[in-house]
Parts: sequence; structure tokens; C-alpha cells
Amino acid sequence: MRDFLWELGEEKKDHLIRWEVVCRSKEEGGLGLGNVVSKNEALLGKWLWRWPLERERLWHEVVKSIHGCSESGWDAGVSQRALFTTPWKAISGILPKFLSFVRWNLPSEVKLLFTPAAFGRLTKRGKLMWKCIRAATLWTVWEEKNARIFQKQERSLAEIKECILTTTISWLKSSHLLADYSFDDLRRNWAAMAAIVSTKIKSQAEWIPPPPDGVVKLNFDGSSQGNPRPLGIGGILRDKDSNMLSLFSGPVCEGDSVRAELLAAVQGGLLIGRTIAVLLTMTLATSMAAQEGPIPMAGYQVCLQVWLAISLLNDALALSGQALLAGDYSQGNYKQARHVVYRTLQSFGSIQIGLVTGIALAVMLFIGFEAFSGLFSTDSAVLGIARSGILFVAGSQPMNALAFVLDGLYYGVSDFGYAAYSMVLVGLVSSVFLLIATPLYGLSGVWAGLFLFMTLRVVAGFWRLSTKGGPWKMVWSEIDQKND
Repeated sequence: MRDFLWELGEEKKDHLIRWEVVCRSKEEGGLGLGNVVSKNEALLGKWLWRWPLERERLWHEVVKSIHGCSESGWDAGVSQRALFTTPWKAISGILPKFLSFVRWNLPSEVKLLFTPAAFGRLTKRGKLMWKCIRAATLWTVWEEKNARIFQKQERSLAEIKECILTTTISWLKSSHLLADYSFDDLRRNWAAMAAIVSTKIKSQAEWIPPPPDGVVKLNFDGSSQGNPRPLGIGGILRDKDSNMLSLFSGPVCEGDSVRAELLAAVQGGLLIGRTIAVLLTMTLATSMAAQEGPIPMAGYQVCLQVWLAISLLNDALALSGQALLAGDYSQGNYKQARHVVYRTLQSFGSIQIGLVTGIALAVMLFIGFEAFSGLFSTDSAVLGIARSGILFVAGSQPMNALAFVLDGLYYGVSDFGYAAYSMVLVGLVSSVFLLIATPLYGLSGVWAGLFLFMTLRVVAGFWRLSTKGGPWKMVWSEIDQKND
């Protein structure tokens, strides 16, 4: 076949058949080989198409971290250096040809607003309108979801669209950029309003400055589905850098919105008390370690940072249990709520998770300690102290896992009061132990005090479940009635 197409021999001769003919399908008189260049461009175009659609995927984050993102937002930014050659450079190279096949299929009134937003060419009014549209859409959809779940009420698609439009215009009217226009003007001349360029921009209002060093800020809120209807509350505790220190959220009793706000404020105060108890205990442990001298203190800090990092991973166990339990508890599905508790704790599932975590951590730390220890210190004495503390870090993981799982169950049924009071008591007992044990046993006393702190949290959690007090009374009510 080769000899026929290009003739036999190495001399340059005329081709008997053009390569384009060979690449055609057999139905068109070719050999059906296909055009490799076209196939490669199609494959590269496929990856370009996946780029804006899979923004949460790991590969997207990796490429974005290396190359950044282009101005259009459709592909990654690529360095233009001559020696810079990567697979993504080849993918990005066909973007002009790829975009030639892309068409925006939008109604004219939507295209006038959406197209500039997609390419960052909105005016100040247009940017404000675009933000309000997104916020109003999310707000309306959230309200509609709650109405369908809790009130069994459902609006038509046309009513939902009208609600989004009305809400958006109401919010826009509160801005000085569009305050001079009437409600009807904004409704009829939507695209025209977005295209107007303001000649005078007033100063925007600013948020309250962040709290100073050593001060935390609590934000809380409560809502009601009616009067009276089931209530929901939530809050978050943050420092001056907006780092989250703690949070709470969940359903509570029935009532009106005023009661919801009051309960949110009360639970916010309890959250502050719980957070202070944790911080005081950890601060006392660090203070007692510092009294042992600079070298023991340095070794203690190495182990403490590793312990805190692994504890955050264990905290993910609490979030999953909390989300599942809160959903069933808020809807009064106590049978399913009990099933969540069983799945979380029955057959020592959490202990198994903690054991696996602890064993895996111990193996990883002992094998790789010499490799990563240099990241903290090169002092042999400090590393010797840290090496002994690694036993505590690895051995405490099963107890940490249980403690965080039980925390998730507290918040799942809105048992905020007990979570706060028990933490204060646990912190007090652990602090007394630290004050007594550390002068006698040194850093071993500090590690023992922290382990006692986590153990008492587990004991308090199981005691609460066994006594079936507070919100847990409703969860176990059906079983108690059957036993009676």
C-alpha cells in the first residue's frame, strides 16, 4: 500500500493519491484513516470545553495554580516564554479556532447584560445589577425550597421569575447609583439602565472596622417559618482577620422571629463561653510547657502544631454527622435521626476510624519524622523532645475522633447549652490537672492534661446520650413510649 501511494524507492517522486483522499472515509472513496491533526484538535477542544464546566475538579485547580486564568475566563493563562512548553500551551493555542465555533444562544434582553458581565465590561451600574440578580436568584430559590419542604407550598416558574425581578429592583432602588430612577423605569428599560455610565460616583458605605487584637466578633441570626413555626438559628465567631474560631447552626423550638433572634443571641453567648473554655485550657497548657524551659517549649510547640492540624482533619467527622442529624431532627423524623446516631457510634465505628487514623499517623510520623522535622527545627535537643511527644499525638487520635463526632451530634440536635456548660466543666477539671501534674512530671504532665481534656469531652458526650436529656428526649421519645 505504501509503495503504491508514494512509489517504491527513496527518490522524490510524485504521489499518486493526495493524502486528503486517503484520510476520507471508505464511503467517500478513501481508506478511512482519518486526519490525525483534526482528531488532535478535537481532543484539545474537548479539554477547553471542560475548563469552564469543571471548576471544582482537582485538575482544574492544579492547572490554574500553575498558569493562572486568562482574562476571558475560558482557558488558563499561559506563559509566552520560548522555552515554556506544556500540554496546556497546546490546548490554549487552539482557543481562537475553538471560539469560532461558539455561539451565544441568548435572548437579546439577556445578552445585553450577560455578555458584558462574562467578559468584565460592565459599567458600575451594570456590575451592581448583576450582583443583585445573582443574590436575588439565590435568595428566592432558597425561600422556595423552604416553602416546599416545610410548608408544602409551591409556586409556578412564572411566579418565581416575577419574585426574582421584583426583589432585584427593590434592592437596586436602595443604591444611590439607581435611586433617581422609578420602579417602572428599571422594569421596562433593564438593559438601558445597565449601560448607563455614571459621571459622578458617591463614596460607598464601609463596614464596621474589624475588632482589635485580642477581641473576637460574634455574628448571629435567627429566623422563623411563620408565627408560630419551627425556628432556626446560627452564628459564627471570628477574630480580627476573619478566621473562624467556632460556629453553630441548627433548628430549635417553635415560635416567632423575635424569639428566634433572642435564642440566637443566647446560644451565641454560650458559644463564646465554650470557645473561651477551650482557649483557656490550651493557653494554660502552653504556659505550663513554657515554664519547663526554651528547649522543652520548642519541642512542645512542634508536637502541638501537628496535633492541632490532625485534629482539624478529625473535625470533618463532626460535620458529616451534624449535617445528617440536623436534617432529620428539624423535620421531626426522629426515627431516622436515631439511625444516624447508630450509624455514627454503633459497633464502635468512630473508634475504628480513630484507631485507623492514629495508627496511620503513627507509622507516617515515625517513618517520615526525620524527613519533615527539619521544617520545624534543626536542634537535636528540640527534635528529641518532639520525637517523644509524637507518641501522644498519634495515641490521642482515637479519642480526638470520638470527641469531634460527639460535638457534631450536639449541634445536630441544637444541644448548644449542654455543649457549652460541659466544655466549661471539662476545661476547669483539665486546667486543675495541668496545674498539679506539670510541676511533678514536666511535659508528660502537659500531654496527660490535654489527653484528659479530650477524654472528658468523650465521657460528657456519652453521658448526655445515655441520660437522654434536653433535645435528646425527643429523639428517643418513641422508644421510651414503646418500653412503657
